[in-house]
Amino acid sequence: MSDKRFLKKMRGYFFWWKEKGHTKKFNIKHFRVLTLAKSEERAKTLRKVTLKVKGDGNQKGSTLFWFSDESKISLEDPQTILKQNWHIAAKGDTKLHGILG
Repeated sequence: MSDKRFLKKMRGYFFWWKEKGHTKKFNIKHFRVLTLAKSEERAKTLRKVTLKVKGDGNQKGSTLFWFSDESKISLEDPQTILKQNWHIAAKGDTKLHGILG
């Protein structure tokens, strides 16, 4: 998928979240958009693209979007999804995060 198309999708998620579409449709308060990339480099690129989501020029990103790559997440060991294997698309945030905190 091109970076331009990916950004368009992420903007769709962002504005759906902002308009509380998730609450209206599914009656949930929170959700995250998890992206699993083929490589760590691609995950970095997609994360960088996602910093542009808000379109306000600040490129701060959003904690709504989480990224990892296939080297960290394993279907043979599903618990890897919950572990601190995720980067958040928020400017300046370099830590790895876990789904459960």
